[in-house]
Amino acid sequence: MSEKKRKKQKENSFLDISILKKFLLTYEQHCDETQSSVSPTIQKGLWNCINNEVAITKFVLSSPETVPEDFPPVLFKPLVKTIRDLRYMLGKELCIWGILLSNLDIASLAIMLELKGRTIYPFYKLEMIDCGIDVWSMERLGKALSFSNLVSIVLDYNKFGDEGVKGLVHGLEGNKKLLSLSLCYCNLGIESGSVLGPVIAHTAIQELYLNGNYLQCSGAVELITPISTYAQGLAAERDTAPETSTDFAHQILEATGSTGIYTAVSSLNVVPEKPQHAISDGNEDKKKRKGKLSDLEMKVTVQISLDTFTSILKNSKKLKSIKTRKKKKK
Repeated sequence: MSEKKRKKQKENSFLDISILKKFLLTYEQHCDETQSSVSPTIQKGLWNCINNEVAITKFVLSSPETVPEDFPPVLFKPLVKTIRDLRYMLGKELCIWGILLSNLDIASLAIMLELKGRTIYPFYKLEMIDCGIDVWSMERLGKALSFSNLVSIVLDYNKFGDEGVKGLVHGLEGNKKLLSLSLCYCNLGIESGSVLGPVIAHTAIQELYLNGNYLQCSGAVELITPISTYAQGLAAERDTAPETSTDFAHQILEATGSTGIYTAVSSLNVVPEKPQHAISDGNEDKKKRKGKLSDLEMKVTVQISLDTFTSILKNSKKLKSIKTRKKKKK
């Protein structure tokens, strides 16, 4: 690669690499203060991003594969303290694997996830696998869910049992963001089925993983029954609706962007089918030709492709020009 191309890449780079270097240095300092070890995965991830001149968006906190007896443990506190001290707001995924988390660690994590303060940390994926999470920690995490940006949570191999699930569920009431929840090998029993069923039926959760638990047949029935009842209710509502119903409104799409959750809403008016000879004389057809039908309004996210947006914009301009010409003729 020529020097000119390298200079152009550095000029176009949206991130100042010194931020990542400062992040690594601050993290190592906090590890020294807490007498803990530097996580090799955090260190490796930061150096990869520094060399490639890109922002680090995924933090993986884990211990080395082989640990000597006198080796100090890897702790969560230095990482969360570094993120908050530097107000690093580009993180999207936070993965903690095999690191014991105290109640204080979970409280610090919950405060960081809650989108309440002046600084917003928009993490949308959280993994805490085999971290020794107890019931109190689950309750505190549950309280933070409704104020967070999370769409995926993995809590596998944490033995918090049925009581832990109850604490988590309190924060999921009316949830419109969380789409995936994994609770594998969490020592869940029959009672968890009756707790999780209504939540899955009435919230945005689309994926639920419960491998390695003890729900048994009765727990599985308790889980499925509310979902089945809710689905049957929706089917009954559709069957009782008139065949010529033109109301297709409130089709809501929940999607995740790099800066948060966006909603697209479309309201459509559909004209019932008519015989071919009657189309030209119909009132609806006249209204359509005069352009008096209700407009189609769309709210899109920043993730829409440039070609699609340009096409929509051109068509909307053509429609406006046609309407103005008709008005001038009148």
